[in-house]
Amino acid sequence: MEEKWRIISEADGKYSVSDKGRVKSNPGVTICKNGQLKKRKGRVLKQSTSSNYNTVTYFLGSKKTTRTVHRLVAQVFCPNINSKEFVNHIDGDKRNNNSANLEWVTASENLYHAVSIGKMPHGENHYLSKVGEIEILTMFTLYKNGFVQKDFSSRYKMRQTSVSRILNGSSHKWITKHLR
Repeated sequence: MEEKWRIISEADGKYSVSDKGRVKSNPGVTICKNGQLKKRKGRVLKQSTSSNYNTVTYFLGSKKTTRTVHRLVAQVFCPNINSKEFVNHIDGDKRNNNSANLEWVTASENLYHAVSIGKMPHGENHYLSKVGEIEILTMFTLYKNGFVQKDFSSRYKMRQTSVSRILNGSSHKWITKHLR
């Protein structure tokens, strides 16, 4: 399929983005500081990486501006009919900036997607988790047999409020919904 190019609106026609995730400067004429005219050749811009996202730097007027490539592609090629604020990579690969791989989402939809495809650890796989499924099952069994929350707090080196949240079902919901 042929690569499609569209002009980036904020860049006054000087730059374009493709549906494949590339950005280029458009050929044209620039007025230099000394007043002379200089011809510009169009060229594909080099991309850098920031927080695992591809970025490009270009000039808006006389100021250098850095933009994430996925956001530029989405703004030009992906309709945002519900005015959502975030751009999601459907396959989870932050470097795949093909327009078919991008969608507009809310913050919660973006987070849910990251968890559902395994990009964001949760539950006992989260680095802050102190207990896993076995410990929680043990907790529920012992709690039904008379143990108090303070016992679990010292046993698992957790705050009592954390134990309370597990036992009342507001934390570790993937396990506790089956035990209550």
